[in-house]
Amino acid sequence: TYLLIRPLVPMAVAGITLLAGIILIISGTLPSSSSRLGLLRDIVPMPIIEISHLLGSIVGILLIVIARGLYRKLSRAWVAAMFLMVLGLAASLLKGLDWEEAVGMGLAITLLIIFRSAFYRTDSVSVFRLDTKWLFTCAALLAAIFWVGLFAYSNVEYQDTLWWQFAFDADVSRSLRASFVISVIFLGIGLHSILNKRGAIKQNQVISNTVRDIIAQSPSTEAQLDLLGDKSFLVSEDNIAYLAYCDTGGSLITRGEPIGDETSGKNLMWQLRELADRSGKRCAFYAVSSKYMETYLDLGLSILKIGETARVSLKGFTLDGPKKKSFRYAHNKAARDGYEFSVVKKADVPKILPELRGISDAWMKSKQGEEKAFSLGYFDETYLVNFDHAVLRHSDTGGIVAFANLFQGANQHELSLDLMRYDPTGPKIAMDALFGAMMLWGAEQGFQWFSLGAAPFSGIENRELSSLWNRIGGFIYNHGENVYHFEGLRSFKQKFDPTWTPNYLASPGGLAAPKILYEVNSLVSGGVRGLLR
Repeated sequence: TYLLIRPLVPMAVAGITLLAGIILIISGTLPSSSSRLGLLRDIVPMPIIEISHLLGSIVGILLIVIARGLYRKLSRAWVAAMFLMVLGLAASLLKGLDWEEAVGMGLAITLLIIFRSAFYRTDSVSVFRLDTKWLFTCAALLAAIFWVGLFAYSNVEYQDTLWWQFAFDADVSRSLRASFVISVIFLGIGLHSILNKRGAIKQNQVISNTVRDIIAQSPSTEAQLDLLGDKSFLVSEDNIAYLAYCDTGGSLITRGEPIGDETSGKNLMWQLRELADRSGKRCAFYAVSSKYMETYLDLGLSILKIGETARVSLKGFTLDGPKKKSFRYAHNKAARDGYEFSVVKKADVPKILPELRGISDAWMKSKQGEEKAFSLGYFDETYLVNFDHAVLRHSDTGGIVAFANLFQGANQHELSLDLMRYDPTGPKIAMDALFGAMMLWGAEQGFQWFSLGAAPFSGIENRELSSLWNRIGGFIYNHGENVYHFEGLRSFKQKFDPTWTPNYLASPGGLAAPKILYEVNSLVSGGVRGLLR
């Protein structure tokens, strides 16, 4: 029975805590019972009554704030609630013998003790930090309570001296002081929440030899993006699988699916889901295939199609055919103009890094863009020395005009690239020439596939009876050319007659999916501004 009701406990306790806070503030705003105050007059000194009255109101606003933490099952919120409930119980009795409030506090304390195990999550963020929605909700709630107080004392003419009246029957003065203190505390909490807004946790991870070994043994080139060092890793106990993820502050988001052994990978997916739950965060798997579809559903996640990945078979690959005309032209013209293609082994890459840096900086400046991350690589020496590089250079001067780092899957299963940049002052055909030469080289080396990467929102069915997500995704794909060349990117890749496979996002359902996608965009581009650049 306990296991059945346990999921409902945080919601119920949060509601009770919120109600207790509201009652304490209303009680501090409205006139006290004169008969009960009369009983306290000869027992409790007036300063104690004044302090208890103010303390009750302070406890009330703090209980309202930490109710959100209890709803999120935070352990520290439970500790804070216990402390505040005890103070609230004492304040209720000392400020006016409000035994009904005290009994309610006592029952709430009993519930907190009984269901202590339901509040198990740990989070480094303060329990007094609120999100925007909760801030506005609390502000509206307090405004309504203050209006009730103003209505209750509408027959009393305001005077400055009211602030300094201390007497057993000075209800108006106590209400004014309590309202002021509550407002100051709430303003402080609001500023604290805004100034300490939760953001992505920067990683800068040291990549273990175990992870490097698993990547080297993976036939998929996608795994090699994890050498960026911008992600955290969950590694299986048997050291034959890992899962790379980023912590955005509100979510743990993977880039792709587990790498390595499938059974160990499934266990890692559950570990990440449990880690996210303990931390009070969402869990999502971004840009994944259908391989672990059953596990995503078992994890309680929803599946959304976010695009397609293009792969070209390199068996018998050539640049022949009308669709590849521009690449064939660039390949031949580059040869006539004295440019040659070569692959620089990763051991020799440090020697050409200064030249590559100059090309990369000039390319970035010409595009007026910014480096990406997470699912895309960026120019970083410690990252690039992990790979062989394809370069296009002039045979006479030896100067490099274009380069790309090569992703090479195990057993020559797949070839791909990450960074591909060219000198803006060099030949205009440099990019197409390098691209075509890489694919021809891959075919000569015996690679089975060449991955062209993803085409966002491609292949999403946009029909009248499609889901809302499909209709939104289809609209963005068809009408988002001014922001990002969605359709143009797919058309470019279609020239190679690739095999398209779907890409998915596995995330909590409802409004969580748009939040996850926004957080992914922040990881990749730094927000909406970065996407536009």
